[in-house]
Amino acid sequence: MDAIQITPEEPKCEAIDVAAELRRWQSDYFIPGAAAPAAFPRFEPTFKFAYDLYLQWHREPLDNLPDRIECAYERQLPPSQRLDRDTVQAIVA
Repeated sequence: MDAIQITPEEPKCEAIDVAAELRRWQSDYFIPGAAAPAAFPRFEPTFKFAYDLYLQWHREPLDNLPDRIECAYERQLPPSQRLDRDTVQAIVA
């Protein structure tokens, strides 16, 4: 059997261990509004959404994405699970 050859032009497979990433965010980073560990679950839907977006659009130029991200966020997460814009900006800044 021949070895599989991957050339730079071929897309690489991407994977994220979302559970590990969520644990890391909860333990290692200050998140505005989540000072207590009990508050962190309200941030999880947005983090999961962001990881899904990364896997879907990580090859897209960032300048092309703001409107698409905002529409997808509103479409995919119910209002009760969304974070306000200022909180999201503070996390990603």
